[in-house]
Amino acid sequence: MLDTKEIIDFFTLEQSHAKKELGQNFLINKKVCEDIVNLLSPQNNEKVLEIGPGLGALTDILIKKNYDLTCVEYDAKFVNYLKNYGFVYQGSEIYGGLANAWDYGPLGSELKNNLQQLWWLCQPCLKLLEN
Repeated sequence: MLDTKEIIDFFTLEQSHAKKELGQNFLINKKVCEDIVNLLSPQNNEKVLEIGPGLGALTDILIKKNYDLTCVEYDAKFVNYLKNYGFVYQGSEIYGGLANAWDYGPLGSELKNNLQQLWWLCQPCLKLLEN
C-alpha cells in the first residue's frame, strides 16, 4: 500500500493528477482497507468485482485472501501500474481504459448508475472510518 508521499510521487512521475470527475480517491490507511475487505464474505465460486482499483490499496488485500477477483479500471495509467507491480496474478483479470470497456450486459447502465450512487453514499462513512 502506498503512503501519501508515494501517491504524490506517482502522480508527479506520471505528470498527472487525481481526476475528480472519475471520483478518484486514494486510501492510505491500511486498517480502513482491511475493514472494507473484511466486510466481504463471498460464497463458494462467487466473483469479486473491484471497480476502480486505482493504485491497488484494496486489490492487494483481496489478492492475499485468494478471492476470484476481477478489476475494472477506467484510467489507463492505473492499469499499467497494477500490471507492472504484480497486482495481476494467475486467475485474475483486469480491464482498463476505453478499449477494454467492461460489458455489464443488458442492465449495464442501471448497474453502473447504482454503483456510482453507492460510491457517493459511502464517502461520508469512509471519512468516519479514517478518523
